Amino acid sequence: MFTILSAFATFERERIAARIREVKQLKKAQGKFTGGKRAFGYNVIDGMKVPREDEQVVIREMVKMREAGAGYRDIAAWMAETQDRKMTFMGVKRTLASAQLKVY
Repeated sequence: MFTILSAFATFERERIAARIREVKQLKKAQGKFTGGKRAFGYNVIDGMKVPREDEQVVIREMVKMREAGAGYRDIAAWMAETQDRKMTFMGVKRTLASAQLKVY
């Protein structure tokens, strides 16, 4: 009896997790904020990600630097020196990866 109840509980747990993932994917596809820390370059207004122009300018400069051959660590150092914003090299990499999905 315990085995049957435990199997049913596991099945329900997996179903709930799948539904949550699907809802988050749907919200993300619609451009809605799915939680967590605000992405660099965007504000969250009424649950929607809205581009923040001052940060979008910085992202475009980061893209230019990367295209010119600058490394992620170099861009992170530039951010700390000129933009007064500390960002790890992985943060720079993630920001640039999401920027490549959009056309400026």
